[in-house]
Amino acid sequence: MQGVASFKSRRSLLLMVRYAKTIIHLLANSISYIATRAAIALGYCK
Repeated sequence: MQGVASFKSRRSLLLMVRYAKTIIHLLANSISYIATRAAIALGYCK
């Protein structure tokens, strides 16, 4: 039973890592998008 529990916890840990990677990827994409839009807007303001 202990082996099954450790396997489940390891699996959930992998899922959490995958979710974290996806969230970080989305955050990086949105930040770069916002930065690009801000740079374009500042360029137009000048």
